[in-house]
Amino acid sequence: MKAAPIIITCAALLLLLSVSPVTMRKSRPLPQQMTQATDTPAISDAARAPVLGDVNADGHIDASDASDLLVASTEKAVGHAIGLTDAQQAAADIDKDGQFDAMDASYILIYSTLSGTGKAVTFEALTAADA
Repeated sequence: MKAAPIIITCAALLLLLSVSPVTMRKSRPLPQQMTQATDTPAISDAARAPVLGDVNADGHIDASDASDLLVASTEKAVGHAIGLTDAQQAAADIDKDGQFDAMDASYILIYSTLSGTGKAVTFEALTAADA
């Protein structure tokens, strides 16, 4: 029954983020977003493999990814179109259980919070702690 407090915490945090004037530090860019030499062509969004946690494929793993995932999860639960591509769904399945849900969103929020404070964290470590 660990999921209920996490889901409530995720929802409260997302609500706070949506109405708070607090400025959050930007998350660090993903490795493929790092500056490339000018003679190296940039990788197009379509050709880029999905990055675990980067649900909206903007190059950052942050609360907006968790928010998008919670919206899609809710839409899926009520039988509506989820609005995520196959690549986005793959990026959303943090715990690799074959589906995306609020638990995956909580992992994204935890990851974003810890990495934003400079802590070294991986999704593998986060999901292993709950196993």
